[in-house]
Parts: sequence; C-alpha cells; structure tokens
Amino acid sequence: MITRQICLSGSTLDEDFLDGTYDLEHHSDIGVKYSSVTGYKITYSDRITNFVGGSWRIAKNNSPYTLYYANPSRAETLPQTGWVSIESGDYTGVVTLSACNGDYEPVISITPSPTPSSTPAPTPTPTPTPSVSYAGGLKYTHNKLTEYVVVKGVPTINYVSHLNIKPDDSYNILLTGYSLNYTTSVYLSCNNDAYPMSEVQSPNPGQFTNFMGYKIDYSIVSENELIVSIPASQVESILDIVVVTPAGYGKLNPTYHPVSTEWVHHNLQHSTIKSIN
Repeated sequence: MITRQICLSGSTLDEDFLDGTYDLEHHSDIGVKYSSVTGYKITYSDRITNFVGGSWRIAKNNSPYTLYYANPSRAETLPQTGWVSIESGDYTGVVTLSACNGDYEPVISITPSPTPSSTPAPTPTPTPTPSVSYAGGLKYTHNKLTEYVVVKGVPTINYVSHLNIKPDDSYNILLTGYSLNYTTSVYLSCNNDAYPMSEVQSPNPGQFTNFMGYKIDYSIVSENELIVSIPASQVESILDIVVVTPAGYGKLNPTYHPVSTEWVHHNLQHSTIKSIN
C-alpha cells in the first residue's frame, strides 16, 4: 500500500525538525520517494540496505543528504514504527498515513507493473540451428553467434558493518554492495593526517578523478561482499573507504550527479566511519 501523503509529528525537540506533510514524489520499480516543503525526504528502494538491514530511510533532501533515521523493514508499505537514528536512538514521534491537516488521499497500488499492449504475432522465420563444438568442454560451448561481453562495473557500497571504531584498535570490516568481486585495491581516505595519504591515480581518468588515499588490505568474499582491514591509528578522524575496480571506484561518502536521479541511482552508499575514543 502506497499512500499519497505522510505526516510526521515528533514528540521531542530532537525530532520535531522533521515535522510536516510529505507528498509522494516518485513511485516506480526503482522505489518510492516522499518529500516535504521543509527539505526532507522519506525513501524506499529494495536496491539498498540501510544500517539496520532495511530499505527505508529519512534524510535531508539536498546536499549533504544527511541520514537521520532508518527502518529495518524491507516491505514497500511505509512502516509506522521501528525507526532508528544513526546514533541508535528510537523515533518516538507519530507517523500517519495521511496529510498533517487530516485530509486523507487515496492509496495507490504496490509497485506498478507496465500494462502490456497487444501486438500482432510475427510470423517466425526459420533459422538453421548453429553447430556447437564441445571438444574442449565448457570453455568451447559456443558458436559464431555468441557475443562475449565482459562487464566490470563501478562498485557500489550500501552497507558497512562498523559505523564507529576506536582509533587505537585495528578492525576487519564487512562491506556489502555491488561489483565488489572486481576489486583491485582499497584505500582509506580521512579528514586529517590519521593515515599517511598520497595521490592515487584514477583507473578510469575519463570518468573519475584522482584521489588521496592510504592503501589497505582486503579480501573478496563474493560479488556482494568485501572485507577490508583498517589498521590502528593514534588520531581521531572521519574515515571514507574507497574501493577501486578497473571501471572506477566507489566510496562510503556518496556522490550526487546528476541531481535529478541522485536518490535512486547514486544515493545507495552508506555513511562514513567515525574513528573516535
């Protein structure tokens, strides 16, 4: 069930900045987005995993797109309870499936499916069955019509196992996302001199700029999982992790270009890591 409007009403001063009516702005197989005139948004997409394992988030609707609350629900129907802040506090306000002035807008269906249009069935043209050589096993089970396409995508990170770490300790941190099996190197990038960073050449200069980083060890688990090793440091800092593949690189700190599609295509990444005592 997707309602056209949502009302948030906080119960504390820490919550009431999000108060107001959120209007349905986007609804497709990519996800759902509600936005308020005060500059905040509520989004759902099954292409992301937030820091509590769900698909719903409440965040700022413009740069720096600050994430305030997440929900463990992965259902497309808006959850009215169970919202958790980035500091692990509960949202104690009220979520109503209507406008704040009490007006109720009709619901619309769960993710729309395209309506098929009837088209005449074409008359099939007989084609010869191509021959297939099995002489060398699976490696040669193809024919001259086979097209080879190697795709090595830009990595996207949508979950990190640790949001807060101690600078005096070392950590093995799990990242999940997409195209992580093509990883060729991993770097730490920080807001100070906690690690000795140097300029790293972009693997794809046409689309990605060089960046400053400190190379760290990593282990590929699968296409969707990567373990990175963060060494100890004596300095508190804000850490970003940069995962490099032949196609480019992905970071915890997201980028938002183009602006018109940032929430569905680029706003999948997690937040940066705080290394504090």
